[in-house]
Amino acid sequence: MRHRKQVLADYAKEYKADGIIVESNKFCEYWSFERMIDTIILPRDFGYPVCSIEKEYINTASGQLRTRFQAFVESVELKKIQEG
Repeated sequence: MRHRKQVLADYAKEYKADGIIVESNKFCEYWSFERMIDTIILPRDFGYPVCSIEKEYINTASGQLRTRFQAFVESVELKKIQEG
């Protein structure tokens, strides 16, 4: 698991990402566990903010997802401004 997190952080660094969005399907216990680990390890060990999304297989709440993504992007931009 640690290796997967390192690979993800390496991709984020390679592509100059400011944050990472982690998505899993609702009721998928295996990947939900992985998603929760991502929300702890990626910010703590690699310094990347994480937006964790759990959605249903059929996307019926696209407006709600859009709002969450926009809020995440705004928080990352605000952090960059504050860091100067």
